[in-house]
Amino acid sequence: KKFFLFIIFSFISNVVISQIRLNSSKSEIKKEFDQPEYFLKEMTIDDIDAISIVTERVNLLYMFNSNGICKICLLIPDTQGDLNYYVELYNNQYVVISDKEWKMYNQNGIAKIELIFTNNKPSFKWTTN
Repeated sequence: KKFFLFIIFSFISNVVISQIRLNSSKSEIKKEFDQPEYFLKEMTIDDIDAISIVTERVNLLYMFNSNGICKICLLIPDTQGDLNYYVELYNNQYVVISDKEWKMYNQNGIAKIELIFTNNKPSFKWTTN
């Protein structure tokens, strides 16, 4: 039973990580999420190129530097339950820095994750460290 739960948790964690896509190019993200169910939309926010996508639990906003590489990703949970889900997931998978900050270490480097509130709407800001 524990092994089964570990496999499911590992799968969910990998899905979350693969959605983040820090250091990916704009074209790679567009290609990966080109299916209609993601509602991919290109936009500019304060002169920064961005792409938004929609998933079952979250909206994601990828923001690109001048070279077209994703350096910031905002993960915006749909519900309070989704917010709590990600806080618990991050507490179990990453290094907890504070009640609103985590660090993820993997073979590609280090990512900083911050829980931020904009207009009372929570989101997780992922950046390369």
